[in-house]
Amino acid sequence: MVPLVTASLKADGNLRMRFTPHLLVYFIAFFSFGSIFSNASSAIENFGTQNLENGQFADKSLRENTVVKYEVTFHLQPNIPSIKKSLQDMSSMFSKQKTGVSSVPVLLGLARTDKERLAAVLYSEGYYGGLIDIRFNGQPVEEFTFNGDTSANNLPLAVSVRIEPGSLFYFGKISIKQPSSEKLPFSYNPGSVGLISGQPAKSTIVIDAAKDLVAKWRHNGYPHARLVSTEVVADHATRELNIVLNIDTGHKAVFGIVTVVGTDKLDAGVVLEQTAIEVGSEYTPTTLDIARTRLRKIEGIESIRIREGEAVDETGAIPIFVEVTERKPRFVGATTSWSNVDGAEVQAYWGHRNIFGRGELLRFDGSISEIGSNSVEDLEYSLRATLLKPGLLDIDTDLLTEIWVFRERPDTYDSWNAKAKIGIAHRFNNSLSGSIALSGDRSRIEDAFDITNYWLLGLPGDVIYDNRDKRLDPTSGFRSTVKVAPYFDLENDENFLLSQASIAGYQIFESDKRVVFAGRLAIGSIVGAKLNDIPETYRFYSGGGGSVRGYPYRSIGPSINGVVVGGRSFFEVSGEIRLRVSRTIGIVPFVDMGNVSEGEFFNSKQVTRVGAGIGLRYYTALGPLRFDVAVPVEPEPGDPKIAFYVGLGQAF
Repeated sequence: MVPLVTASLKADGNLRMRFTPHLLVYFIAFFSFGSIFSNASSAIENFGTQNLENGQFADKSLRENTVVKYEVTFHLQPNIPSIKKSLQDMSSMFSKQKTGVSSVPVLLGLARTDKERLAAVLYSEGYYGGLIDIRFNGQPVEEFTFNGDTSANNLPLAVSVRIEPGSLFYFGKISIKQPSSEKLPFSYNPGSVGLISGQPAKSTIVIDAAKDLVAKWRHNGYPHARLVSTEVVADHATRELNIVLNIDTGHKAVFGIVTVVGTDKLDAGVVLEQTAIEVGSEYTPTTLDIARTRLRKIEGIESIRIREGEAVDETGAIPIFVEVTERKPRFVGATTSWSNVDGAEVQAYWGHRNIFGRGELLRFDGSISEIGSNSVEDLEYSLRATLLKPGLLDIDTDLLTEIWVFRERPDTYDSWNAKAKIGIAHRFNNSLSGSIALSGDRSRIEDAFDITNYWLLGLPGDVIYDNRDKRLDPTSGFRSTVKVAPYFDLENDENFLLSQASIAGYQIFESDKRVVFAGRLAIGSIVGAKLNDIPETYRFYSGGGGSVRGYPYRSIGPSINGVVVGGRSFFEVSGEIRLRVSRTIGIVPFVDMGNVSEGEFFNSKQVTRVGAGIGLRYYTALGPLRFDVAVPVEPEPGDPKIAFYVGLGQAF
């Protein structure tokens, strides 16, 4: 048995426990260095303990490259299921027992690490003075010896972990010490972060409270505020934990000179301008966070580090250093996707991230689609050129220009289009952005109605709110888009208003993000013109990998003589349950439904089409590779029996 804490009898007759240096290490380890312990144990497992004997490994298992098998049994007395699960989740020995380890010395290293990790778990739940006993084949781990025999008669090893959590402690007196010359510039109540006398004394609460207090000082203009020490005294007689937080606030500061380091091709003045740090303004970390966000949008910057100077000068100013690493200016790439009903699509792009030296992005995109689904004459083509200039009117407003030539040839129409657009995009904050542009569209379309030439002048605008945690594989937050665009047909003297909105949300059902529910809703309407006066490329359709899976691309909508001509309103709803069964594999059952109506607003008489299926996800560093299998529910003549979709990233 190894005690977690030491205790002594004081002159006043009370048994008191004081955190010794090694206990403070345990106390902090789980919260500040948990990943280091994990990496350390992994390193031990990868390389083993090199005990040399005459220049050779003494451990036979290392020489023979065998795998040491073992079985772990946890005994928690008294048994507290929630704590037992946390202990097992934190134990490296417990998590690795299925695969085994490379040698017994590796297992001994895991056991030593586990004692620290398990102690930290008990502290995090408010238990102090507990005991942790780990034994190999009945021998205490400190006394265990192994002769190197890894034969079946000696394996698997029996590993027992017996834990007595000790007493549950409660917070007693809470004190905060800071320089007497400094007056609190803010109202601070320790109870607001859980430091409440009489509540369970969880170590996580102490650490979070200290971080919160330091953060408040920093946000009130004290860049060098820090936690000097945490005095923790446990009284076993009363089972109280008395806490003293010692804070050194440092000096109040304003922003001083900002120095940009690391620029080569990119103009350092652009970087300085985008930070928007005003010399002489009050220091606050929020200003630095906003500066980082602004700099990340510059395509030519790969990494950003913003740091404060080590001292506040005699004027009360603190210098700021902005260190950037530039990306290679030119880039090229290609992607591909495939569906058995829509064929394959190949996309390629080339770009320059700093074409004029001030962070401008020039990009060319080309694609060929419908490969394999029809004849060569029916292939679809697209070529697009875009130029983005950051900081046009102010640091949050960019200029966007675009020229786009494309041909679309689905089963329902044949079109040649040339578009041009110039507009501005503005970021209101980290999640909210919007844009407005002037566009022109010259097209020739052959559909079920006729062969028509169009010359559209438009004023499209949109507002986007996006607080998802990740773009290709979101697990929380949502993305909402509203688009409104009036169009004037100068060729045919018609005009119409197109409106469209969508929202996609994500919710985690388990803390480890293994179960995520994803939902999407999209609606749209076109008013002001008859269906046959609206260009086919602007009408609404559903069907395909991006809307209702199980149906061919743009196959859902009103039809004339069996040919789908699109509609003036639509809605789509999708739901997925994203189940992550391992680190790299996921299963996604899903249901999609969509309805496209001829009228300006949704018509319930139009049949709503439903597709359902299941998907496989292979998670990579770039994002999940997606393979979906879907079938149409209540299929009609011409609908496929089954549809496959392959791509990079989640469906929405």
